Order: sequence, then C-alpha cells, then structure tokens
Amino acid sequence: MPRAMWKGALRFGLIHVPVELHSAVREHRIALHLLSPDGKRLRNRLYEPESGREYTQEEAVRGYDAGEGRHVILREDELDAIRPDAQDGPVLEVEEFVDLSEIDPILLHRPLYLVPEPSGGPAYRLLVKALGRTRRAAIVRFVMRRKQHLGALRAAGDALHLDLLRYADEIVPFSAVGEVPVTRVDARQLDVAVALIEAMTGTFRPERYRDEYRDRLESLIRRKAEGATVALPSPIAPATLRATDDLLDALERSLREARRR
Repeated sequence: MPRAMWKGALRFGLIHVPVELHSAVREHRIALHLLSPDGKRLRNRLYEPESGREYTQEEAVRGYDAGEGRHVILREDELDAIRPDAQDGPVLEVEEFVDLSEIDPILLHRPLYLVPEPSGGPAYRLLVKALGRTRRAAIVRFVMRRKQHLGALRAAGDALHLDLLRYADEIVPFSAVGEVPVTRVDARQLDVAVALIEAMTGTFRPERYRDEYRDRLESLIRRKAEGATVALPSPIAPATLRATDDLLDALERSLREARRR
C-alpha cells in the first residue's frame, strides 16, 4: 500500500475517526536535467553571492525578505510554536457543511483520498452514507507540512474524497486581467452556436485523452537511448490567429461538418 502523505483524525462534533490522506492522482512527469555539454549532471549550490561562501542544507535558516536588503530570520522552534495544530495535533476539523453545488470549481486545487484506520471503519462508513444522502460536503481545515489547508470532504461511492481548496484571497478576479466584451448577441448566431454544441455533445470518457507531447517525448528518449538516429520533422509555420470575420458563416459550416461525423 502506498505511503500516506498525512495521518491524523477526522473530527466531526465529538466523533474522532483515525484516517490517512493519500493522493488521488499520479502525475506522469518526465524529468529533464541540466547537463554539461559532455553529459555530466549539473548541481545547484547554496552560496552567499558577496563572499562566495557555500553552505549546506543543515546550515541554512529560514527567513523573510523585509525589503531594502533586510531579512527577518525565523527559528524552527518559533515556526513550530505558531502552527495551528501545535496544541491539538494532526486533526481534520469539520467547520461546516455546504451544498456541493455551492463550491465554485475555480477553488478546487488537488484531489485526495481519505482512508480510515481499521478502528475508524464504522464512523467512516456512517459519514459516507450521511454525506451521500444529504448531498453535502464537509468543509474541513487541517495542517500538513507547516501549511494550513482548506478542503471539501464529499462522499464518492463507498469512500470519502477530499478536494483541497484554494482560499478566496488566492483567486484572481477576472476584472484584474481583462474585460468582458459588451456586445449584442445575434439571435441567429446564438441558435446555430447552440445547435453546434448539441451536435458535438457526447459522453465524457477521460481515458480517450492522452498527453500526446509526453508520448512523443518518451518515444524520442527511448529511441535515442537505443542509439537510433532520430529524423526531426520539417518545421511547420504557425497558423495565423485572428478573429473570425463572418461568425454566422463559420458557425454554419462548423455545424455541417459536425453533423457529418
């Protein structure tokens, strides 16, 4: 069984459920390293630019850049003392229950599985059934790796899933990056756009989609590792990106093509 990323207790009123947190995703990243021209691995080092003196990880301390060349040094015991779980220990604290529909997807950050310890099985099972029947999510807070996390706990089948949430002040409002265009929508264009959406609607099957770049990169690495000579494809000029002039004509042609599939 994979190693848990967090162990503690889910606290719901006066009920404690011993649980573990496990990642619900497995990212497929291909690590590319910086090498010298003759293929030797290059390493980062900790050093003080003015003197050039190097330091080990054990010698380094944490601090905050206060500006104008000043830094506030924070000792490990000071950081430990202000952790939110310094008194209660590792606890997933249920703050409240909300309707699932009230959680904006933009807040979703990372999916985790909440796995019960054997002794917490009955209470875990009860909470799964209760959340499933009410279609509610439990908003929880907990500390992991010196950071306080916010999460939405929900029932999914016979298990509890915990979606880590971003805090509201971490969300950039749309108005900070752009403006919503204020234009009148043509009724005919809208009808054809809706018809095009209906024609292209299917059942979402995530297994249909693959990271094509990762597949090509893996193939390139494998062939070069085997000593094969790799012929690169001819470069293709990037397409010119410009707004569509005749929206209705483009929509109608797109609809005809979608219906032929």
